[in-house]
Amino acid sequence: MMKLTLSAAALAMSMAFVPFSASALDYSCCDRNKDGMISKQEFLDEMGKRYDMAMAEIKKMPAADQAKMMKGTQLTTDGFAMVLKMLEGKQ
Repeated sequence: MMKLTLSAAALAMSMAFVPFSASALDYSCCDRNKDGMISKQEFLDEMGKRYDMAMAEIKKMPAADQAKMMKGTQLTTDGFAMVLKMLEGKQ
C-alpha cells in the first residue's frame, strides 16, 4: 500500500509539470549535472527536496492548520497543493 501511495504521489507530481509551458518554470534546478537534460533520478531528487521543504513549512504551522496539510508523515491534498505552488514559485 505504501508503494502504491508513493507511486501515485510521484505520478501526480510529474503531472504537475504538464500545464505549464517550458518558459513558465525554470527547470535548471533539476539538472544537477548541467547536461541540458533531466534524468529520472534528478527529477526524483528535486521532488523529494520540494516535499521535504513543504513538510518543514507545514510543521511550523499551528496544529489546526497542520491537520489540514498533513496526516502523520504524509501530505493531504491541501499539502500536496502547497508543493505544487512551490513548484510554480508562488510559495
